[in-house]
Amino acid sequence: MEENMTTGEKIKSLRKELKLTQSELAGKEMTKSMLSQIENNNAMPSMKNLKYLANKLGKPISYFLDENTLNENIPIEEIKTKIKIADEYMRNRENKKVIEVLDDILNNYDINKNSKLYADILYKNGASQVNLMNFEVSDKYLKKAVEIYNQHNLYSYAAKAYMEFFGRYWNEQNYNKCLNILTEAYELYMNSTTEDITFHLEYLSNKSLILSSMGRINESFKPIDDAINLSKETNVYYNTGELYRLKGNLNRVMENYENVLHYFKKAKLFAQFTDNELDLAILELNFSVYYTDINEPMKALEYLKRAREMFKNTPHYPKHLFHNQLAIVYYMLEDYQKAYDEINKSTFPELLFHKVDYVNMWLGKVYKGMILYKLGDKNQAIESINKGIEMMSKVGNSKYLSFAYKELSNIYSEIDDYKNAFKSLKKSEQILKSLNGNPF
Repeated sequence: MEENMTTGEKIKSLRKELKLTQSELAGKEMTKSMLSQIENNNAMPSMKNLKYLANKLGKPISYFLDENTLNENIPIEEIKTKIKIADEYMRNRENKKVIEVLDDILNNYDINKNSKLYADILYKNGASQVNLMNFEVSDKYLKKAVEIYNQHNLYSYAAKAYMEFFGRYWNEQNYNKCLNILTEAYELYMNSTTEDITFHLEYLSNKSLILSSMGRINESFKPIDDAINLSKETNVYYNTGELYRLKGNLNRVMENYENVLHYFKKAKLFAQFTDNELDLAILELNFSVYYTDINEPMKALEYLKRAREMFKNTPHYPKHLFHNQLAIVYYMLEDYQKAYDEINKSTFPELLFHKVDYVNMWLGKVYKGMILYKLGDKNQAIESINKGIEMMSKVGNSKYLSFAYKELSNIYSEIDDYKNAFKSLKKSEQILKSLNGNPF
């Protein structure tokens, strides 16, 4: 129904009704790309552009606005500016700042609590609360957002908000429940009469992420490929850089090394295009891990030095993974004191959501043991490796766990404890055999 259409949907519907192309409607006033983003609900027009479009389409400006959104005296442009600021914070993963801005809007503007704008603010706030693991608050906001979107028949918006619920179960590593949430979100989306490419892309990206977290690496490639192909077909490049980065990392985990650099370089192009310094820095870290995997520690160190400089401007970066990686590189270069200094800067939270990140983090504990052994502390070395083994074992067998047992065996052999050396080596070989060539 027309009254339940978004601004973008109204513009698109009228343009088609008047048999205008996007280029003809955009004219010299805006780019065709910007118009496409507006029509597909990926951007909101400025008041200047809205006046221009309303004139071209023969409608008053009020026709395109959600009449229930604002009370008459509320400054729409001021609110939009604040939402754009929150969006920028979201892009940089600064969740606390997102919440501060959105709470300010909710507390200081009398927005209609049944409007799409109110739902949008709750959705963004709820998504940021999920990232901070404030699940009671996030559930409340997201449920209300979904309810409002459904009332307005905005099912693609409702589906996107609903997908955020899987954050709670992702935190609990309940991956089957995460997949169920995705399925339910997709079913909700199917009620929509208009196609939302960004929903499809987000759905496919999340599906791949969950499957790979479950250790089902081979299955996780198809959703990535489907999403990348959809982006190419539609020219909607939403989260595409992250898809390439994920594909590169999965190939690295599978030891398909010939493909890794290609996908990382693709991801870097998208990160450069969006000027996202945090994404660029994380990619430098990913390049470094690749070069340690193929035993080129000097190259790995070069990438880490660049990452360190970039991370200075991005406070919300994965410190534990960075310091672990730097310690591993120094260990490979036989600079054991520097390796020890770096590994001591790392923290070891008991929970990371993605299985690959989790085992890589606790692999740092194994390397700490290896470093301690090289520095002459045998007892602490064994204790540290056993802690790494204990924590990695919580997510099942993996090639990383096999590596840990093998390194433990080497240390036992060198201190002439052949019984424990044999026991650890046997465990390493049993794990590898059970994996059948898979990483998990």
